[in-house]
Amino acid sequence: MLDKIELPLLEPLDYFTDYSHRKVLARVRTVERELHPLLSDEENLSDASKETFRGLFHVLACSAICIWYTIKDTGPWLVNVSNKWHNSKGLAETHKLILKKAFETNGPILKIANAKPRQFAYLSSILTNIILKSIEGKKCLLTTGSVYGLKELKTKIDELDSDCHFVDISGSNKWRIIRSFYELLTMKREGGTTIYIDSYSRKYIDKVSTVIYQLLDKVEDPIVLNVKELIIPQLIDNVAYTESLSDGVKNVFDRLRPKALIAHYMRWHEGAVLGETARKGNIPSILISHGSHPKPMDTVSWYEFREEAQGLLVSPLATETITQSPNAENAALDFMPNLRRSKFQPIMWGHKKNNHLSKGQKKVRKILHAGTYKMLGMRPWIFETSNEFINGLQHLVQAVRNLDDIYLIIRIRPNIECSIESLKKLLGESNNYEIKTSGSFIDDLMESDLLISFSSTTIEEALYARRPVGLFGGTDRYRYLPGSSTPPTHNNRSAVYHLSADNLVTMLSSILDAHASRPLADEELDDYVWPDSVRGREEFIKKILNEESGSNVEPTIN
Repeated sequence: MLDKIELPLLEPLDYFTDYSHRKVLARVRTVERELHPLLSDEENLSDASKETFRGLFHVLACSAICIWYTIKDTGPWLVNVSNKWHNSKGLAETHKLILKKAFETNGPILKIANAKPRQFAYLSSILTNIILKSIEGKKCLLTTGSVYGLKELKTKIDELDSDCHFVDISGSNKWRIIRSFYELLTMKREGGTTIYIDSYSRKYIDKVSTVIYQLLDKVEDPIVLNVKELIIPQLIDNVAYTESLSDGVKNVFDRLRPKALIAHYMRWHEGAVLGETARKGNIPSILISHGSHPKPMDTVSWYEFREEAQGLLVSPLATETITQSPNAENAALDFMPNLRRSKFQPIMWGHKKNNHLSKGQKKVRKILHAGTYKMLGMRPWIFETSNEFINGLQHLVQAVRNLDDIYLIIRIRPNIECSIESLKKLLGESNNYEIKTSGSFIDDLMESDLLISFSSTTIEEALYARRPVGLFGGTDRYRYLPGSSTPPTHNNRSAVYHLSADNLVTMLSSILDAHASRPLADEELDDYVWPDSVRGREEFIKKILNEESGSNVEPTIN
């Protein structure tokens, strides 16, 4: 309907540019340089709560400043908030209204478990005590869930040592009583259980509120201060929730004395509390990121990638991090050189190296686009905004139309900033592409001749599957990995290519021709993936179970 209104339609890419991304990061960096030392010295918050504050404040501040720079040269504005239209002529008022609308529509940036009804506290404690009593004295590993590669890791550990018991930790929620009964009934059969601990955060609200108001009082940036009243409640809720987990998690550690903690995150909430408690108890606290972390190639991306890596690749709460690629090893060394590092083939993400490609020249060659944008500009510079994401896809779809016998698969996670229906309208109809929201990414990857992405773990997953990668999006400001901008030939290829709107058709054609039915060779993947001599999942399991065979790859620390 909006396209029928006789008003100009504004294109955000015309005024929220690469330079705007730089300005966002510069402002956030200035705020955090003042805030982080104060947070570090704060005596009334646990280390886990400090990590929760740090991780959440960063994305909230980025979003607030991104919205400001997106709208500052426009106006006046008509904004619908709480089912009411607001005619706003002031930038500060509009900025606040838009962020409020975003939170109303999407909910808090970081959602937490529902508070447990207090009338069931006694029964919940009894159930938790029964579960703990049945596990006490057994060989036990604590984990942060059964997502990403953790589920397969648990299966493999169980195959090697069926006596090992897995325990996940979750905060309270309204289904805790029912779930606890279920865990009690299935624990022996499934070899693991989830323990729902008391996380009644309301009693921490006053203490946490005082600390957070004191910290935010030190912030001087006018853009952040303009939406301070919207940011503070989210910080309080999440930090109070984190604080409320500590006693329950400590009780689990004291009673079970686990051999180790294996975590796919320690950025906030349960993952952070588990990390801190393990560290204090001198229990190995092993961080295996569920994402990919390249070493930044410029100072702008360095700061944002350093913050994204906090609690995923590196953490002060971990005793060790597993680096699943040469890029992760280099980034971890750069970001936190004193953290112990161990090299392993991908455990939490990725795909076993595979030399398989369809034999013979295929009639239709496939390109797989798999990437993501960050809502509200939460990760400036290193990720696309939704507008940049669509702009890049429009260029890619048009380039594929200009090539013969090419089929494009676009894998996307539905997101409120751009629905699948809207995306289809914006890209236009065509017989040589499709949009997929389900099915197996690995299956699509193994059927494809080339992966295209801007910033995603799928990039390194493709390289481990020996597929070439084209780095491309709605901007050329940033490159995820080093690569080539020169069209390849049959005898001169690369693993990673830097594509742009100007060279897209030529590069796509050359890449597909040069790589046809020939997987990437070891020498082409050098510096991108670990060689076969680096240990894999089974060796990692033996390391955890203290059955590690003699390996010439030792943990490193600088």
